Amino acid sequence: MIQRVEAGRELTHGAIADLGATLSEQVARGVTTVHMSAARVSQFDSQTLESLLEFDALARSRGLSFTLIDPSDLLQAALRVTGVDSRIQVRQGEGEVDSSPDDETPVLAEELAEEDLDEEFDIAAGDLAGDDDPGDSE
Repeated sequence: MIQRVEAGRELTHGAIADLGATLSEQVARGVTTVHMSAARVSQFDSQTLESLLEFDALARSRGLSFTLIDPSDLLQAALRVTGVDSRIQVRQGEGEVDSSPDDETPVLAEELAEEDLDEEFDIAAGDLAGDDDPGDSE
């Protein structure tokens, strides 16, 4: 099963680390692949790039594959300049990704609700970083 994750405008080390902390639970749910959509990412730093490498290694150590999907032009340029794009799997365009009937559409940061976590465990990386919402507002 493919787990889809939508990164917010700001992709941080903390958000990626939080996602990494969920891998055991995702494996238990039958997830075999993690796709992170990064089309909206406009803010990141060098620690974020290192975190992507670490997340990829962690996912592989758990038997999962990780693919960064459709990175923004700015992120793609940074991946290329630093050589990170040759060390992790990067795909341009959501159309190239195989989807299975069990997959749901990625949940955007603004739409994430606690009940979504119980059913499919879709995560918006921007929420994990505390991007716009403190999380437990209700």
